[in-house]
Amino acid sequence: MSTNNDFAQRVRDMVDEVGQLPENDPRQEMVAQMIDACLKMAKEGHDTGQVKLVTHAIKEMRYGYQIFNRYKGTRKVSIYGSARTPEDHPDYFAAAEFGKQMAEADWMTITGAGDGIMKAGHEGPKREASFGLAIRLPFETTANAIIEGDHKLINFRYFFTRKLMFMTHSDAVVACPGGFGTQDELFEALTLIQT
Repeated sequence: MSTNNDFAQRVRDMVDEVGQLPENDPRQEMVAQMIDACLKMAKEGHDTGQVKLVTHAIKEMRYGYQIFNRYKGTRKVSIYGSARTPEDHPDYFAAAEFGKQMAEADWMTITGAGDGIMKAGHEGPKREASFGLAIRLPFETTANAIIEGDHKLINFRYFFTRKLMFMTHSDAVVACPGGFGTQDELFEALTLIQT
């Protein structure tokens, strides 16, 4: 009969074989713990919705980190603002100009990939220097034309994984006029700075 120690060793062996990490790399144990936590969910009888949430969250984070890790040496600024700002509005022009100047200073922009300020944040620096973190919502179903189809467009199901990508990859945050979503993102950043 297999013991918990035997099982833990089998998981570590699998991580060694599949993970291809250097010997004694601390990530080996972390990946083993992640696998163990996921397997415990099956044993503990969590409902389908809970398992689905954890599965999608892990997949979204893994993919997001994979994309952002390609640009580790480049500084990034998140631009928050209304999706409903018209393209002829002064706020739109200001966000586009700001993004352009950041790109000229070798920064990349991160926006929510929608229209309005988010599109302006891509228009200025162009898609080469832009990331789009789209959220799947009934009223915002597609990314803006500038970032659509780019490999730096990342689609999220959950706000918390999307926020995590904004916060962990931004060297700076800019808040343009917007509504509740803009305020939520701004206060998340302020809370993290404060705590």
